[in-house]
Amino acid sequence: MNIRLMLDTEKFTAKPTKDQAGKIVNRIAQHQASVTLEQLAQAITEGRTHTPATFQPPHETYGAARKKNECWSSQQIFELDFDEGLSVQQFMLLCNEYSIQPSIVYHTFSSSPEQEKFRAIFTLEQPVTDYRARGVIQLALMRLFPQCDSACSDAARHFYGGKDIASSDYEARLNVHVLIQAFCFAEYRKGNAERSIRNFCQQTGLSIVNNLPGVYLVTDVEIEENTATSNIYYYRACGEILSFEFSVDESKVKCTPTSAGKRQTKHPVDVRKTKHGVRRGFDFNALHESCQEFREFQEGSRRLTHNERFGITTNLVNVERGRTEFAEGLSSREDYHYDKGLYEFKYADSYGYGPMACHSFCPYADSCCHKKIMLQQPDIKRSEVRRITDVPLKLLSVAEEELQQHFNISMSAADNQVYAIKAPTGIGKTRLYTSCNLNNVMIVVPTHRLREEVAQKLHENGVEFCNITDRPVLDDEEKEQLIQSYIKIGAYSEANQIFEGYVLRAKYLANKHESLSACQQEAIIYQHAMEQIRNDSAATILCTHDKLPYINSRRIKTVIVDEDIMKTALLKSGKVYLQDFQKLLSYITISKEINSSQRNKLSEQIQAVIKDLTEATPHRIIKTGTYSFDTKLLVHVLKNNKDCLESNMLEFLDTNCYFIKSSGGNQFEYKINRVEKVFRRDKKYVILSATCSESLYRTILSERVDFHDVGQVKLTGTIKQYVKNGYSRSYIANAPDKSFSEISKKVGSLPTFFYKKMSTDNEYKKLTQRYKINIVGYFGNTAGYDGFKGQDIAVVGTPHVTNNEYLLTAACLGYLAGLSDQTTQYQPIIRNGYEFWFNTFDNELIREIQLWEIETELIQAIGRARAIREDCTVLVLSNYPIPGASIKELGE
Repeated sequence: MNIRLMLDTEKFTAKPTKDQAGKIVNRIAQHQASVTLEQLAQAITEGRTHTPATFQPPHETYGAARKKNECWSSQQIFELDFDEGLSVQQFMLLCNEYSIQPSIVYHTFSSSPEQEKFRAIFTLEQPVTDYRARGVIQLALMRLFPQCDSACSDAARHFYGGKDIASSDYEARLNVHVLIQAFCFAEYRKGNAERSIRNFCQQTGLSIVNNLPGVYLVTDVEIEENTATSNIYYYRACGEILSFEFSVDESKVKCTPTSAGKRQTKHPVDVRKTKHGVRRGFDFNALHESCQEFREFQEGSRRLTHNERFGITTNLVNVERGRTEFAEGLSSREDYHYDKGLYEFKYADSYGYGPMACHSFCPYADSCCHKKIMLQQPDIKRSEVRRITDVPLKLLSVAEEELQQHFNISMSAADNQVYAIKAPTGIGKTRLYTSCNLNNVMIVVPTHRLREEVAQKLHENGVEFCNITDRPVLDDEEKEQLIQSYIKIGAYSEANQIFEGYVLRAKYLANKHESLSACQQEAIIYQHAMEQIRNDSAATILCTHDKLPYINSRRIKTVIVDEDIMKTALLKSGKVYLQDFQKLLSYITISKEINSSQRNKLSEQIQAVIKDLTEATPHRIIKTGTYSFDTKLLVHVLKNNKDCLESNMLEFLDTNCYFIKSSGGNQFEYKINRVEKVFRRDKKYVILSATCSESLYRTILSERVDFHDVGQVKLTGTIKQYVKNGYSRSYIANAPDKSFSEISKKVGSLPTFFYKKMSTDNEYKKLTQRYKINIVGYFGNTAGYDGFKGQDIAVVGTPHVTNNEYLLTAACLGYLAGLSDQTTQYQPIIRNGYEFWFNTFDNELIREIQLWEIETELIQAIGRARAIREDCTVLVLSNYPIPGASIKELGE
């Protein structure tokens, strides 16, 4: 490591004369050097003069640097000069006591065996660039060693060379935090700490925080949360970030150099008090069993370094009985400084230090199976949520550039891969794809509301496209009812024929120049869009997720998917009822639409289906058989009886799906994997989603998927989350009044996203009105909605779905769950850098499906405020920790 300082070129064998000294002053200001400590030691023994600091030209001027305090620029070494009152040996003993070590100690030219005179050089790991911080370090050293020359405080002070090196440790680095601790302890031992610390802060311009100098450890998170100010200087070194909190500007301190003499300039001092909480009921016995370093400290089996002991201090300082346990460790060995150790504990307590991470002080951090901090070594309690890893946060501009880069790569790729890009909500995905080349491209969005927003942007950008709207509800009630009946049983072609007949009649009227209803006009437009797709005349298509499996235009080469389509297109869910198949069997028996041979064949097939359904074991995942029905024959039978059925029978019979039988034996939930229709082999797909799961996409698409996660982005706004209660549907159902009362106290009048049932069920609607909860949206219908951008909102609940939903999804992904896989239990899990208790499955795939579904709904709801760009606050009441949230405890 090289040190920058001012180093004279002339060598001397004795102290320079007055005339020589003047020339040195004029010469040294022009000789800035970069040297190692070994080279500095050699220069000293050659009699060359040096100044520890570097200098720059006067403010707003050009030319040569000047060796004056007001021209000070930076400093990495600090020097003390001793002419009397202390020998080198005594000085080194004091340094050991204070846990600081000099890099170089050298005898001056006038030193003799009878009167030892020497200087000591302390080296920082990184230079300080704030003049006030320089003064703090220099004065703290001088207060620790009052025997030194008071002129050492001058930032422009130069030091002559010396006779020889009395002691050297070129690896020694001065830890400024340890230095300030040592200074405070020395004053505490003298009995006048409060007055002395106040005087110290008045001289240096420091603030006073809880009766201590305003120099304390902080984290990157705290820096991000604090407003930038010229009176805070952050110094990074020794793996720590030290905050210097000043009461005065740097320019004022430069004009009033620090002095250790009687005449001292005193600056006004800001005094600040802080409070911090205490963790109660901590299990120290469990910590003793699980943490080797804490066990060694308590038993005294190994002497811990000062840094190790301070790391333990920060972990115990905010814990009930922490001081007692720490004192027990200090008393385990005679070579620990008991009083100093307890003072450092008090020092850390005064600043309210949070626990240091294990890797920053523990020698076993890389070898033991540990968590992030020592306090997390014992097993997590049910009420806890722990952050065990720090997830790096990117600046929005960096994330935007990364998203643009990977989107461009995906769009330009000449293959038929599936490119999944995971990026936060509100980062600008819609703006990204609406402004690119959309020739032979289909855009697929989650909702019709977002489709209309995208359509508007495409119109503004001059893009010609085919807009697949939702099918208009016909104003001919009989035909509309007929269509709905066909759709309900899965007879989609027949439903489409009814609609086309309506459109044909509308066109006939239009050709006769008769007026059309609004519905007829919309139907013609809708039909025209569908014809464009069928004849491949549309170069650009815009539609919703649910339409994707049914659109196969040969002209389209690339499909851009906005948000995850796992639930909305890839996997389709439904229900069938045993009684409907029994009804169908009776309809076949009496049907006049088919002949006897056809009747017998269909009857046998339906009887086989009924037998499979009847014999199915409840709550077990089963794959449907291959029945090979003639769909057209079934439609002939069903068309006169369709209103009596509730099941999508044709879809259930015509596809290989998975189903699960209810305990009652009449209802069957099923799910279909439509991967071949959604991810066609002749097209490339680019998915832009905030919630897509890499593991699930790789399970489905294997090597065809190319996945990239942009990562988490530093928010402009804030997400505050309370995790003590998850407010699941079952919890609310068991205690509705209590739940709504608690929720109301937290969310107040904030626009709130909640469960759909809370705004549709009469009992819950009454509670909502009584407790004045402003429900504006619900889980399952939030993706892409921009109506609450920049507003403070609340998101309440942990949106579990039924276990059957998770199990059927797993089956579609290739895993048939056994009975042992189907139950959940409350257990500790790790996800998104958090460790927490959650009611979940043991099987990894089913657990991933469950957590992905919950996370998807929460993140989409939270994203409506666009906190990534907007200065707003999102309040979350859920026991599922959200990435980027500030985790709180309910009632804190």
